[in-house]
Amino acid sequence: MFLDRNNDLIYLKRLEDMIMGFWGSAANLAKEAGEGVKRFNERSRKLQNEYQQKSSEKLRRVVKSEGFFGNSAQEKAIARKVLKERGEG
Repeated sequence: MFLDRNNDLIYLKRLEDMIMGFWGSAANLAKEAGEGVKRFNERSRKLQNEYQQKSSEKLRRVVKSEGFFGNSAQEKAIARKVLKERGEG
């Protein structure tokens, strides 16, 4: 079988570019996911500090809130955690 060296090199270069592009995209995706986790953790710490200052009644309202204007799952989980630390959860 006859192989054209120039075409083979072009093909290999394109293949290499595709593979490197894939891994570059995967690395960027992992970096963005890591930054998202970091933001989530920072918000959790901030909410926990804020909720530790609130009364138990206000925290129970956070936990029980529902609907479109209700608190997020993250806020509810942190409110439950603070109530549990107080022995009320």
